[in-house]
Amino acid sequence: MISLEECRICLKEFSNGGMVVTLSCGHEFDDECIVKWFETSHVCPLCRLELPCQDEL
Repeated sequence: MISLEECRICLKEFSNGGMVVTLSCGHEFDDECIVKWFETSHVCPLCRLELPCQDEL
């Protein structure tokens, strides 16, 4: 079973010293995982909410 204390991309538990990124939809991911994800996609990996890329801000 997947805990809410895990990155939903890599499934590793969030560590006390690790960086966690919370998207505008509320989903949380390990910073390295979500940065890599956003290299090819601009939607939340869980709910597919379209997120603005840096150029659109």
